[in-house]
Amino acid sequence: MQLVEFKNYKGEVLRGLLDKTNSKRGVIFLHGFERTGVEMKFKNLRDEIFRKVSVFRFDFSGCGLSDGKFEDVTVEKMTKELGEAIELFKKLVPQLKEIILVGHSIAGCVTINFALKNPDSLFKIVLLGPALNQQELLKYYSVRAKMWVQKVFIDWNNFRQYFVPEEFVQDLKIKKRMRKSHWISDKYFLESKNRDYQKFIESISVIPQNILIVHGDSDNKVPLESNNNLPKGLKFIKVIKGDHELERPDMVRQYLTKVIKFILK
Repeated sequence: MQLVEFKNYKGEVLRGLLDKTNSKRGVIFLHGFERTGVEMKFKNLRDEIFRKVSVFRFDFSGCGLSDGKFEDVTVEKMTKELGEAIELFKKLVPQLKEIILVGHSIAGCVTINFALKNPDSLFKIVLLGPALNQQELLKYYSVRAKMWVQKVFIDWNNFRQYFVPEEFVQDLKIKKRMRKSHWISDKYFLESKNRDYQKFIESISVIPQNILIVHGDSDNKVPLESNNNLPKGLKFIKVIKGDHELERPDMVRQYLTKVIKFILK
């Protein structure tokens, strides 16, 4: 394993960990919002495959080991950084012919966005709890934030009865807001408010049989029901009592072996 550094298009230094093999196949792990590439969900997979295929885990700008400000995050920025990471991966492992992306949460949008812009660049895709339906998820998050103050429980089944379009429009106008340990600007919300990345899947060159989605049926951050317009033919693993992180041992047992087999086949 080696630590590698590279610059994104803005000159920010991104960092990642590379496991290099002689295989023509390589896997890149893509983390979600405010996460890192060394999360347990990725480590579980990496530990099983790194001797058989090359593995690259990097952190998007503003996250983990990488420089930059998280408040600048957008799907488009992350997509450009992914492209730069893939070019570095190819340079460091020249024999690479088949690239597999494993993306969690918002990285599902990044993965599909990259595949749409770069036809024939990917061999397989694995999406873990993908937040594809940004158009509806942003409304869901807005309602949850508002009703949390009023101590009203909100889930995917009832959020629409509390949704007020005018309030949502005003919410989108907030220039900068706090999220956990970071600020986030309005760029991300304005970019994503009309996007449902499910609609783009049929337009990418990766065949449906080479796309695997793993989703917990108890995911309250990105509810399973939010991805209700997926194309037919995709492979799907529903994790019983699975949350958004998909890291608890009882959840991992339900999908780990299947995902490994999918990656290596």
